[in-house]
Parts: sequence; C-alpha cells; structure tokens
Amino acid sequence: MNSVATTTSLRSTDFDFVSSLIRSQSAIILNRDKEYLVESRLMPVARAHGFESVTHLICHLRAKPQKHITDKVVDAMTVNQTSFYRDQSPFDALRLHLIPELLRTKANDKTLSIWSDACSSGQEIYSIAMLLMENFPQLKTWKLRLLATDLSDQMLARARRGCFNSTEVSRGLPKDLLTKYFKQQGDVW
Repeated sequence: MNSVATTTSLRSTDFDFVSSLIRSQSAIILNRDKEYLVESRLMPVARAHGFESVTHLICHLRAKPQKHITDKVVDAMTVNQTSFYRDQSPFDALRLHLIPELLRTKANDKTLSIWSDACSSGQEIYSIAMLLMENFPQLKTWKLRLLATDLSDQMLARARRGCFNSTEVSRGLPKDLLTKYFKQQGDVW
C-alpha cells in the first residue's frame, strides 16, 4: 500500500471499535463527541503504516491485530498534557502532609518510593524531585526511588532525556529552580 491516507467520516462501528480498543488498553474513555479527535489523531498513524484512510487502518486492526500498530493507536489517543508543578494542591499536600508523615513512618528503614503514573514528558516527576531536594534535605541519606510511567513510549523517551523547551520551562517552573536544577543547551533546558 503506497497510497496517501485521506480523510473520511468515521463510521459509528469504527468509532465503537477504537473506543473499545482504547478503553481495554489504557482505561481512556472516548465519548461519541470525540469522533473528530479519533479521526484526526489516527490519520498520521494510518499514513505511517501505508493505509489509505483511518477506516482502512481500523479494518486492518479488526482483521489482523498487530501490537506495534495497536500501541501506536493508543499512543495517538493519549493526552500528553503536563507542566512543572501542575496543579499546585497535590504538591502542597506532598510538602505539608504526605512527605512529613512518610519521614516519620519510614524513619527506621529510610526508604521512599514515589510513582508518577501518566507522567507524559516528565515535568511532574522532575517537580517531585525538586520538591524533595528543596524541602527535605534529610532524604539525602535515604534510599529514594522515583518512578515515572506512561502509556506513550514516545513521551517516556522525552522524560528520560529530561530536555525541555523554553515554553515548557516557563509554565509552572519558578525561575530560581530553573537556574538551580537545569542547564541551558541551545534552545533547550
């Protein structure tokens, strides 16, 4: 198949199939009003795999499911929205209540594990790391494990690199923490 993918109106049965697939693979629920989103996000996946349309991609997945294509479909439907110190109240709760309580209850074994699920490109887990370093110096002697996971392999790769553009570091990251914990390299931090 060497044709260019074209836009067609998504059939109801195709939307139902994609919706069910996405729910089973990621727990993301797509309502009927997201048909346009499914079509626009899956068009690049269809093109990348040589399908004429999103409908042809879906027909292929129905007839011959392939994990690498299914993963691309799920990845295309994830939101990937994040920022440094996103939603301040969870960070306040960590700083004021949760970490102090964990310091007390885990004082004997001095281990702490924190998991950031749906971490997208990593700003939230890096925010947690900075919060710990800024507010809890006693943790320097502890065994710490910060784990970041996401459905999107592409977002996880970005999180591992730890490189952020000017727009990303300007959203939620205080300037003093930017200069303390990040190094500018060209257009990225």
